[in-house]
Amino acid sequence: MSNAEPNNAAAGTGLVLSRYRYLVTLTVLLLAVVFVGSDSFQAANSCGEVYRKDKTAVVGQTKLQLEVVKKSEDRQKGLSGRTCIGEGQGMLFVFEQPGYYRFWMNDMRFAIDMVWLDNDKKVVTVHANVQPKTYPKTFSSDKPALYVLEIGPGQARAYGIYSGTLIKF
Repeated sequence: MSNAEPNNAAAGTGLVLSRYRYLVTLTVLLLAVVFVGSDSFQAANSCGEVYRKDKTAVVGQTKLQLEVVKKSEDRQKGLSGRTCIGEGQGMLFVFEQPGYYRFWMNDMRFAIDMVWLDNDKKVVTVHANVQPKTYPKTFSSDKPALYVLEIGPGQARAYGIYSGTLIKF
């Protein structure tokens, strides 16, 4: 009889550990599904999408690798159809003259921060965490802009990009 009690205790402990492992595994899997499905996942991790590194921009101590688009057809396409944008990556739209350029989220698969800059490369307007579901709504600047910078969601704030910020490129 004395041998049966330790076995029952061990069996009970094993059952508790088994249930604990099951709950921990289930919780981790659920968190992974929620996190992978979130819009912030792509921006928080490196992006497998290939971006040209046409220009480096500097904001404070932060360097951004930018793909520059100047042609009308390239500006029209922008980031549409791409799967992600990584931290420290961006797309810089360059226009011929300052104006109120409107952007939308047509065929976008991820959220972005949109930053309008004047001809002195000072930020005039920031629209943060713009979601693909906002399409067909358009976004524009409060003042004439010569450049528009698109970066990952939350990166404008993380890099200290606000109205009046100077971005060197």
